Order: sequence, then structure tokens, then C-alpha cells
Amino acid sequence: MTQELVKTDVNNQIAKISFYSEKANALSKNMLSEICTHIDKFGKDKNCKVILICSEGEKTFCAGASFQEFQKVTNLKNATEYLMGFGNLILTIKNCPKLVVTKVHGKVVGGGIGLIAASDYSIASTDASIKLSEVALGIGPFVIEPALRRKMGVANTMHMTFDTEWRSAEWALNSGLYAKLVDSKKDLDKTTNAYLEFISEKQTESLSELKKIFWKGYENLDKELKIRATATAKFVLEYFD
Repeated sequence: MTQELVKTDVNNQIAKISFYSEKANALSKNMLSEICTHIDKFGKDKNCKVILICSEGEKTFCAGASFQEFQKVTNLKNATEYLMGFGNLILTIKNCPKLVVTKVHGKVVGGGIGLIAASDYSIASTDASIKLSEVALGIGPFVIEPALRRKMGVANTMHMTFDTEWRSAEWALNSGLYAKLVDSKKDLDKTTNAYLEFISEKQTESLSELKKIFWKGYENLDKELKIRATATAKFVLEYFD
């Protein structure tokens, strides 16, 4: 059985959600659901001011979707439910009244980029290169595309989608995916902790209102993502057939 886990911790009004799977931190259906549950819980917790999402391990932040999970799906319903796990993650971050910060180390692929794009603020190390590989597999990043487009713009999202090449962390910073870039793991921890302490001292209600403003225009995103998840599921079933 593949080892995977999602851990949480709260300290000084800062909630931390960390995840790990032995397959390069790929996200299973259960992991996606568990992360959403924790975000929702911390979003309602009056003793929590900000939420951090990070991953364990050294080389990869997140490999996105789990191929093992895809290989298990046998029908459109199951495939759609799994893909909508990424959609629900985006929606849960969007609807959370607290700021969600991602700390990014190592390579990021597919759905992992969607997680970062949906978050409100991301701090990364210089080894945090990114890649959208979906087109190379005969599918596409349909479910995460709205989050990417909102954060990175149409051109950057389109180019990264169609050539499936690795992009450097510097490129991701310049495209708007990352807010800050640091040189080392030590600096990443230090910079992230400093930002979390800074934001945890601010007025939660005003930050929540600002977050709503920055998501303006995406009020019907839930319906759109369900349609996209179903469409993508058909391509996935064809690929693994």
C-alpha cells in the first residue's frame, strides 16, 4: 500500500497543513478530501488567523494527480469524482475566509501548480520549478486552468500548457505564481515564518473582504469546474483504456 499522510498543527494562531505521499507527493482522492476538510475547519476556527499548506520530503513539492489513482478508475463517475477533488481544493481555498499561504520547495507538476495558484500567497525556493504535463498525456489541465489563468494570466498559462516544458522558479515568480523567491530551505522556512507572523497580527475580517475582491468574477466557478472535471474524465478513461 502506498504510504500517504496529511498532518496538521496549530501554533500562535497559525494553522499548518502538511502532506506527503511516497510517489513524489502526488495527491490521492483521500488526501485531497482530507486537505479540504482541514482548510474548512481552520477557516471556521476563531483561534486561527492564517493557514499554511506545505509538503514533506526534499525534492518535490507535489507531483499533482496520482497515476495509481487514475489506474483504479473504471467509469466516468469515479474519474470525475477524483478530478473534482482538485476542483474542490481550489473552491475550498477560494471560499476560506482566512488567507491560505503555500510554502513551495522542489519540483511542482500539474495539480500541484493548481494548489499554489489557488492560494493567496506563495513563497518558494529557487529549486521550485514547474511543469504542466497534461497535454503530453493526451489530456489537459482543464480543472486547474481557471486558478492558473487568474494568477498567471492567459498567455503564461497557455504557453506552459501547450509546450509542457519545465519552467524555472524565476519564471514562476515573474509570471505571478510565486510572490517571493528565496535561495535555500533555511531561508524558505525563515521567510515563510516571518510572513505568517506578520499576517497573523492583521485584522481577519478585512483580509477576508480583500480575498473576496480578488476572486471577483469567479462566483460560478463551482459549476464550471464540475463541467470541466466531467470532460477531463472522458479523456482520462481513453488514455488509460
